[in-house]
Amino acid sequence: MRKGIVAALAILSSLSLGTTLEAQTARKGTKKAVTATKLNPSKGLVRISGAIPTADYDGDSVVLVRASEGGFDTIAKAPIKNKAFVFAKPLAQDTTSMLELRLKRKYRTAVVLENGSIVADLEKASATGTPLNDKFAKLLEESKATASVLEKRFAEAKTDDEKASIYSEYQAGQIKYYSTALEANPNNAVGLRALRTLLDGSIGAAPEQVAEWRALAGKDIITNPAITSRLRLIDAATATQPGKPYVDIEGINDQKEASKLSDFINKGHYTLVDFWASWCGPCRRAMPGLKKIYETYKDKGLQIVGIAVWDKWDDHLQAVAKDELPWPQIFNEKATEPYGINGIPQIMLIGPNGIIVARDLHGEEMITKMLDELLEKNGGKL
Repeated sequence: MRKGIVAALAILSSLSLGTTLEAQTARKGTKKAVTATKLNPSKGLVRISGAIPTADYDGDSVVLVRASEGGFDTIAKAPIKNKAFVFAKPLAQDTTSMLELRLKRKYRTAVVLENGSIVADLEKASATGTPLNDKFAKLLEESKATASVLEKRFAEAKTDDEKASIYSEYQAGQIKYYSTALEANPNNAVGLRALRTLLDGSIGAAPEQVAEWRALAGKDIITNPAITSRLRLIDAATATQPGKPYVDIEGINDQKEASKLSDFINKGHYTLVDFWASWCGPCRRAMPGLKKIYETYKDKGLQIVGIAVWDKWDDHLQAVAKDELPWPQIFNEKATEPYGINGIPQIMLIGPNGIIVARDLHGEEMITKMLDELLEKNGGKL
């Protein structure tokens, strides 16, 4: 219970650019730097300076990045000297995008390119000095304060029911809070971040709720790449919830031969589909349990198919060999997209009729219980 609530807290209250999916995208590095004037031709006088809490980073640079469809674009860099940095050239104003100041993996601070002098405090992850940056800093401060109160109440709760009630109250409050922020800022960076926060926590949310958020957002927000990519994930996840037909996936097997998910579905049996990657610790730790499940249920009809995503070919093959995985694999780096998956492992069960039975299956006990119930229901066959 606690792990699930804390994870959801991180989604709703965190205002950083990263997500699970974006984290793996960042492994590939940022794109080649482009000038701010190319991204936004309007002229402005946006000046950014700031401080670093330690001299350990003197000689390094603070990097200004913008989210894009493929990951992040580097906009500009500012060298650090005497625990301070200043971007040498004024930047073009862009009040409808949320950018981020980064210093290696240690510091990340959101910033709006609004005319004026912006002062960034990387230690507090806050940027102030212009109306929109001040507004966003307030949003961040209030969000953290709300999360802090919840953490305290949650820690003091005596029962799981009480904890669940506290979290439900918090979640409803956060949705109302960010919806209000979006409605008040439909076409600026504050509204963009409010919508991103709502969408990041909404995979599997009711379509009516997502439609309401869409309606609140102005054109500049709803067409932002950071939003369109999330909406595609949400729409795909909504279309592949339990009770919906599975979506076919094409790729290659471990012999580099063409293979697709439909080769293993609609064959009169149930199929567990495991989306995973060699570098994913939780994915690898789940393999012994999956192997036990496979040995227990394979003669009763169960099929398991691995879908290797966000990975490198050689690393994938080494992981399959090391873990001695006996079931077929389909390698397709982008196979998560048709299912709106933004984090792995993702294990789902598909029925013999091609209908998705369950998603987000975790742990040997949970999967075994579901399979045993299906065995009893179907006369001992899967």
